[in-house]
Amino acid sequence: MKVRAKDKAALEPKWQTLRNYSAADPDLLKHIETGGNYGVMPAGGVCILDADNATELVQLHALDIFSDTFFVRTGGEGFRGHFYFKCDFPDHKKIILYHPETGKELGDIRPSGCKAYCLGPGSIHPSGKPYTIGNDRPVREFTYEEIMEKLFSKVGTSADKKEKQPAGDLNKNENNLVEELGLTVTEFLMPLNHTIRDSQIEGEHPVHGSETGTNLVVDPVKNIWYCRRHNSGGGPLEALAVSEGIIDCSDAGKGSLRGHWPEIFPALERRGYGEKLKELKDLKSLQDKKKLKIFL
Repeated sequence: MKVRAKDKAALEPKWQTLRNYSAADPDLLKHIETGGNYGVMPAGGVCILDADNATELVQLHALDIFSDTFFVRTGGEGFRGHFYFKCDFPDHKKIILYHPETGKELGDIRPSGCKAYCLGPGSIHPSGKPYTIGNDRPVREFTYEEIMEKLFSKVGTSADKKEKQPAGDLNKNENNLVEELGLTVTEFLMPLNHTIRDSQIEGEHPVHGSETGTNLVVDPVKNIWYCRRHNSGGGPLEALAVSEGIIDCSDAGKGSLRGHWPEIFPALERRGYGEKLKELKDLKSLQDKKKLKIFL
């Protein structure tokens, strides 16, 4: 898939379903030759471990199993990168990895079929540094039992992490953040070829498309959306997460943003909310501004 030059954002809409390219596609090669970045989606049995904090994962011996598989070093600061491997996971949902003692997020696994991507080698990080091949080895295959024994036993995962805040408090603070930033569903997930019916906007889902042409419904007054295909939906933040590929549309709903805030805030900054977020962080210390403390 095509990614903007020196950026991580997808260049084309519907990249999850319709804007995928083979490695030898002339259109993709031309995009890369003219300076564009490209993303690699986990597919065909191939999975990707995005090790944002590889140093701590090494200290936990959580990366020992990946020492002899294909590895791409990212252009970001510190030791981090993407480990490619094959494994038959129970489903395609992204698996967040946490430090077992501090709860700090260390990275994530994107199983084959996950609607997400990592920048490929040769792409340029926003810092200006390139993504390079760190270990040019064949992509190794592991059983799910091996992954559980040699990785999941050494870290916490999104499957077993316990949330400290009750769902009601999380939803309340999420709504406060939407209000403070003035977010709207329509700026993130506007139906294509839409019509207006009873004050609701109805049309084709811009991310995964539509067979009927009317599978996405947005209520701009209530500031909510609903996908008929997946029986899912939410507010502006869920719309942002789906449009950015942070979560799959089928997962969108109450509590679906848990564990994804480190990805949500950079996405908001890319969408032009960096200054507002900075202002909210500066207000964090004031006694009458406690409502955003979960996020900031």
